Amino acid sequence: MPFRPTTVAVLLALTVALLAPTASADPLPGFRESVRLSPRASAIVGKPVRVFCTADSGLWADFAIGGGGYAGTRGRAYFDRGEMYLAPWECQPLERWVRGKPVPLRDFTDGLHTLIHESIHLRGIDDEDAAECGSVREAAKWARALFGVKRAATLRQVVAYVRADAAC
Repeated sequence: MPFRPTTVAVLLALTVALLAPTASADPLPGFRESVRLSPRASAIVGKPVRVFCTADSGLWADFAIGGGGYAGTRGRAYFDRGEMYLAPWECQPLERWVRGKPVPLRDFTDGLHTLIHESIHLRGIDDEDAAECGSVREAAKWARALFGVKRAATLRQVVAYVRADAAC
């Protein structure tokens, strides 16, 4: 049976994540590495990266504000460490989606947008506009390849949500 492009992309991402060395730094207290999202982000970036999540909104707010952001910050990328940290409301829907659990499409799309945006930063793109517009251009590709979104109508809705949310 031939592999579908989605299967190949996921297998490639998992292979990269499992075989490549990862940074030895431990996550910040209260965060954990997402074994479901790190391989997917690595596929988007094109090299091994790590995704960290927390379920604690208060911890996230302190982290975001302490890093020069604001409490509504959705994600942060650290180029030098190849790491991204995602807000609970971005990480949890993506992880639920990957596990096959029901997730409102809008929540999934918000998380996907942030994951792609921060992954573009981890490619070495510092410019916010470039990351935003890149996330719009790449949303359908990664929704299909890494998250199994197949229906054309659903892909169009994912792109529409990302466009509505993006500042480009």
